[in-house]
Amino acid sequence: MEHISWPSEISNEFLREPESVTVKPDTSSSVLVVIQPPTEAQGIVSYKASIEGGDGAGKACEVTDVNKPSCVISGLELATQYTVKVVSCVDSTNPVVCGEGTTGSGWTRPNTPKSVNVNPISTSSVTVTFEAPSDAKGIGHYEAFVTEDPNKSCKTTSLDILSCEIGGLEAGTQYEISAAGCIADTNPAVCSEAVPGSGWTKPNPPSQMAIETISSTSVYVSFPRPQASDKKALSYEALARRMVREATPTGEPKCSVKATAETLGCSIDNLSPGTNYTILTRSCINANLCGDEVLVANITTCPPVSVSVEPINPTTVAVNIVPHTDANGVDSYKISLKGGETKKCIPESLDKPICEITGLEVGTEYSVVIRACNTEAPDDFCSTEMSGSGWTRPNKPESLKVEGQTKTSLTVTFEAPAVNTGIGLYKVYQDGYNSNSKCSIQPEEQLKCQLTDLKAGTKYGVKVRACIDKTDPVVCSEDENASGWTQPNGQLIFGLQCSLLADYPASVTVEPDTSSSVLVAVQPPTEAQGIVSYKASIEGGDGAGKACEVTDVNKPSCVISGLEPATKYTVRVVSCVDSTNPVVCGEDTTGSGWTRPNSK
Repeated sequence: MEHISWPSEISNEFLREPESVTVKPDTSSSVLVVIQPPTEAQGIVSYKASIEGGDGAGKACEVTDVNKPSCVISGLELATQYTVKVVSCVDSTNPVVCGEGTTGSGWTRPNTPKSVNVNPISTSSVTVTFEAPSDAKGIGHYEAFVTEDPNKSCKTTSLDILSCEIGGLEAGTQYEISAAGCIADTNPAVCSEAVPGSGWTKPNPPSQMAIETISSTSVYVSFPRPQASDKKALSYEALARRMVREATPTGEPKCSVKATAETLGCSIDNLSPGTNYTILTRSCINANLCGDEVLVANITTCPPVSVSVEPINPTTVAVNIVPHTDANGVDSYKISLKGGETKKCIPESLDKPICEITGLEVGTEYSVVIRACNTEAPDDFCSTEMSGSGWTRPNKPESLKVEGQTKTSLTVTFEAPAVNTGIGLYKVYQDGYNSNSKCSIQPEEQLKCQLTDLKAGTKYGVKVRACIDKTDPVVCSEDENASGWTQPNGQLIFGLQCSLLADYPASVTVEPDTSSSVLVAVQPPTEAQGIVSYKASIEGGDGAGKACEVTDVNKPSCVISGLEPATKYTVRVVSCVDSTNPVVCGEDTTGSGWTRPNSK
């Protein structure tokens, strides 16, 4: 450029240089030159900007509107740094008179990435993957940011891995992403024009799912109603992943339900009987965009068909399990009281499994939960719960007595147990009549029962049970047993289940023994089988209450002492049969005789 020498006063007034020149990237083939005019810019009518040296030498632009002091230099190389010189020019005759100039430097942009993919990583982050342009000259890294919130951004750390992660996002939300390639180590950063992309974060996973029913071929999974923060999910999906040892998981039957459905649940069908499955659920935005899988349960597709809880004793119940006919793989059961500790039960027989629970309270109802399990799996795979309930037995009655009241009746008395929890009824049974109780007694009533219409001189067995009357069927205690005799009637009859015994001796002879005693000789009845003793006692008078007993029935005599001399006494003798305490004796035979007078 030709320079004309101006007088110094003109040069100082009209040829002031720009205060500064800023060169900004415009496109991959142009830069924007921004000029800061001098403080005193009077007389300046234009600015001329040109590339200094290099491949762009001669490329230039001119600012003719000094009120908008910027222009674009085009036709440059991509991702290249250029030095630009700007001179201020004054109004003059041709040729134009311009100053020495001020320089600045800057870069053209690199090429824009071909494309960008945005994929969910979690409920709060996405991964952005860049496809490099055909000519990636100058690009040292790639950057991405949320278009509406550039502070949420990421950049690559290596050109070998063209992806980065943006975090701090909301679950189940679609985001518009801007991505660019940038020149390394420039300040400020020089990046390509942005290429747009779009993608979602994962929806929040469902929670508090439940397996409601299960069979050998299907399972029903229910979901809770979503909270406000989770309503971005459009559907829920449940899947059954079969676990195969030493192999990758195979076969994933699944089901889905819309999040707006009235009943939030679905059935996974076509499962294989006797197989271990992991049941998983997830939330989905669409068929191709689902959240993380959440474990619901490890199951085996062989729940018990039914469960019954039977009482064994006051502190133990037996859990009877009816297994599926196709319960392949079930080798144990997990059993627990509702709200209590879970215990493992390995039954002796898997065909008719029975598990016992001990250490329970007397006369109490318990709810039992049981699951069929396969302990050979990596973790215990168990079926869904099957429940049942039952009672422990109440304690049995105490102090049972059976007493012969007459020849045809017995009186049964007993006491309540010290711990009478649950007892609402007592039942008295006569041996041989187990299906029908002779007496049903409420706990607040007198604990006494009269057995009538019995045979004379007969031993009867009696049992008493304490029962919980609000169960169906009724749960009763173990039996308290005792026996007793009716009074004999003077005959001897033999039967298969009882013995009838003669009650009175054939005769009684009372002979004087001393002045204060008499000898009582008993003549046994013709048939005396079953008689174990004879009891003799004075009838009335001064000797009432004086008595003796024959315990050796082969020597049937005894002496009554403590009597008055020379006095006639009537003696009553009864025969007694073998029985529980008290002894049962029959009707009497009497005789009379005298004591001797005193000797002189």
